[in-house]
Amino acid sequence: IKNNNVGCPDATFAVRAAVPMGWNYQVIGDTRIVAGATGFVQVYVTPLSSVPNGSHPIMFSVNQEDLPPHINTATVTGTILVARPPPMSVQVASDKASYSLGSAAKLTVRVSADNQPLPSVSVLVHAIMPNGQNTALTPVLTNAQGAAQVTFLVPRDAGGRGSYRIFAQATKDAQVATSPGIILVVQ
Repeated sequence: IKNNNVGCPDATFAVRAAVPMGWNYQVIGDTRIVAGATGFVQVYVTPLSSVPNGSHPIMFSVNQEDLPPHINTATVTGTILVARPPPMSVQVASDKASYSLGSAAKLTVRVSADNQPLPSVSVLVHAIMPNGQNTALTPVLTNAQGAAQVTFLVPRDAGGRGSYRIFAQATKDAQVATSPGIILVVQ
């Protein structure tokens, strides 16, 4: 923003973005500019999460606050590029369908996006016991093939018999995805 009023007092400028309903924007920087000087601001635009990837035009306007907008408004149209990562897909599988008390269930969690494996994703496996208790296993990271191996130790006591619901949650950056559950039977 350039304050062309040489010899006049400092001026404060209003910076606005004409964003679609539900979008937000924030102006960062000093909008009070010394006469004859140039100031810089940044405008951060946040679209709704439902906005598709692609380019979206946004009109920005700047005007000196103490003058009527019809006298001194400058406008420019910019483009906002929305590029969200594809959603993650999480699947969990076991090495067997049924287990005996005290045995180890070997679980494999696979995480992908756009049918491509996702490495270095944090995975947390949950086991819902027959009594309804939720046991979270130690978090692990997926390997280069988007897979993580987890071992669930089946309880040794007779109260451990029944059906266990197993599911996995994957977290990468701010994205979280949950797998469909599988059932393990303990006899």
